Amino acid sequence: DAMIREFKEETGAMVKDWELFAEIPNPYIAFFVSHQPANIRSVEVWEKLYREFKYELAENSSVRLYHGDSPDILPMMMADITEPATIFLDAHAAVDGKDREKYGKSPVVFELEVIKKHPIKNHTIMVDDIDDFDAGQYDDVNGPITSEMIKAKIKDINPNYNFKKYGEEGHTILVAHL
Repeated sequence: DAMIREFKEETGAMVKDWELFAEIPNPYIAFFVSHQPANIRSVEVWEKLYREFKYELAENSSVRLYHGDSPDILPMMMADITEPATIFLDAHAAVDGKDREKYGKSPVVFELEVIKKHPIKNHTIMVDDIDDFDAGQYDDVNGPITSEMIKAKIKDINPNYNFKKYGEEGHTILVAHL
């Protein structure tokens, strides 16, 4: 509940159409928010936040919290998923910048490669801050990342994906769905 509340507080002003989640019937939500909260999974790279969330969510058996870099942890997080999931990607480099050498400012391209390897090819994929990619705020170790690159990577998973943007300019989420 706390994680969902925090997620809504963080993104609520950006995403006015919360019915978006009701439109997504997937039984799993990886990694932040769900209309079926028994299946929330989240990964946190920052040790301090991981410990805070772990403490706050200790009594909540509906949330599985993982610590580490999302591209490294995603295979384990997704290993037992046998139905389409809603996957919300919102990873950033740590404030101290220590993890930038491995994935740059955003690991989204690497996360999408992991999702591509998963046997299910019809997950709903949500990418936060999509406008920021086109504004040049994010890169990976190979250079700048754009929304078109992200869409192309998602189409590599399944060429039938459709895209829709939610939110207001500067605070948008890209939703890839079938």
